[in-house]
Amino acid sequence: MIGKILKHELRKVWKNEAKDFTTWLESNLNVVAEAVGFDINLVKREQAVGPFSADILATDENGKK
Repeated sequence: MIGKILKHELRKVWKNEAKDFTTWLESNLNVVAEAVGFDINLVKREQAVGPFSADILATDENGKK
């Protein structure tokens, strides 16, 4: 598929980062994988990383986080 990249105001597309964007990202990891050129496998959503939380924890085809 060939398409044109358009600019969007992200807060209009995903009003709430945790509820809207992260949910979209989790459901569309295959689209992201295609864009970056390697497989992405979901491990966990909202994974604690020190004092923070990663929206998505995933691995590549080699198991690398």
